[in-house]
Amino acid sequence: MIETAEGLSAVDQIAAVDGVDGLYVGPSDLAFAVGSQPGPEGPRTTEAIALVLDTARRHRRIPAIHAGDGVTARQRRDQGFTFVTASLDVGATRRAFVADLAQGRSAE
Repeated sequence: MIETAEGLSAVDQIAAVDGVDGLYVGPSDLAFAVGSQPGPEGPRTTEAIALVLDTARRHRRIPAIHAGDGVTARQRRDQGFTFVTASLDVGATRRAFVADLAQGRSAE
């Protein structure tokens, strides 16, 4: 999992380790590590994520990343990531609660 400045600076060495199958990006923590913020992706975060993606490809490792929702997951897949987690526990729970509440309030 690449989500710290140390991990990013050693990403090539990490990818070269025999037995490592993939490189997984935690984009929010990585954003903080490169001096940016999560949310709308800043240039430093974009560059860091691209470095991990390129390194994974170069070492023939699985490029993986976390995405907070389905739209972002699709964007990451289009970017070239082949393993994408597509939800946050808090977000998924909230969506389920909102759906249940709407059903409970509906007049049938």
